[in-house]
Amino acid sequence: MNEHKKYLMIEKSKTNKEQFRFTKNGNLEKPISKTNNKINLNNIVYCPFCLYKDKLSKFLTSYSKGISTYKCKCPDCDKAMLMKTINNMTYMNDVKVKSYAEWCFMYRLSGFWSKVNMDKWKERLDRYGWKITFWATYRKLKGTQKKNEYGEWDE
Repeated sequence: MNEHKKYLMIEKSKTNKEQFRFTKNGNLEKPISKTNNKINLNNIVYCPFCLYKDKLSKFLTSYSKGISTYKCKCPDCDKAMLMKTINNMTYMNDVKVKSYAEWCFMYRLSGFWSKVNMDKWKERLDRYGWKITFWATYRKLKGTQKKNEYGEWDE
């Protein structure tokens, strides 16, 4: 192997976070799991299907090899979701509610509305104060507008 290829291989391995490494005393050191660095189990999250609100730890699912870092399940509605989906449902503000509306709009073709208990979902959407922002964003994406009380079209 020529020197340049060897140099490139060593540099590439330095940036690979999953690479096993030798310690100074010659022992093999395991890489630190990516998920342990990024997931805070005490974060308050919302189920995207019923808007149930609780700590992330309540949504975790286990399987034969341990706790899943890929999928989770709502303790209220029993719907399964990806961990990355529920991690996006933290610290909800107007911007996050708009992105949630966009996510719902995109997911509608894959059966989002069939997974939702509409009565419970609408009640929680209203209780959290997201109703106006959510529906305004969703209608804009859908291309439909609603007349306001003065007979003018909302944007």
